[in-house]
Amino acid sequence: MAIRVFSILRWIVVAALLFVLAAPAAATYVRGSSYVEVVGMSMSPTYVIGDVLMVTPPASSSDFEVGDVVTAVDENGIYVTHRVSAIREDGSLELRGDANTIPDPDTIWPSAVLGIVDIHFAQPWARLIIQLQEWPMRVFIMLTVFGLAMLPLHKRDKPAPAAASVPVEGTRRSVREARV
Repeated sequence: MAIRVFSILRWIVVAALLFVLAAPAAATYVRGSSYVEVVGMSMSPTYVIGDVLMVTPPASSSDFEVGDVVTAVDENGIYVTHRVSAIREDGSLELRGDANTIPDPDTIWPSAVLGIVDIHFAQPWARLIIQLQEWPMRVFIMLTVFGLAMLPLHKRDKPAPAAASVPVEGTRRSVREARV
């Protein structure tokens, strides 16, 4: 009975580890999303250093609304996650961090937007998601899953004892030597 319980628990752990390993990759693939780690304080208290944001690309350039939080690449190639504070007549976006008192000096074109923030992961989940995106952690989880899957939990049968040398009635031969 105990072996059956351990076997069921083992497969639950294997399934959970496989889910943890595959979920972030599946979410990014299915939704076309990306993960972005917050590295500055310009969006505090909404987002703080170490938080992870899932950003989804907009369906079109007209999908933006004032108040959306977007991640964009500025003209210097730097990723910026700020809130849309205004949409100009030429279609460019004016961004401002929640902790900033004035908007960013340059506007961003919708084509420079990586995506709109739709999911926010705070600590400690954020750290786990970042770790799962790195290969050392993925390899560790894969090896753990493989080890758990191969772990034998059933009782091994003991080998049958060798036939005893019992004399057969009427002969001097042992059981091993008797011919039937």
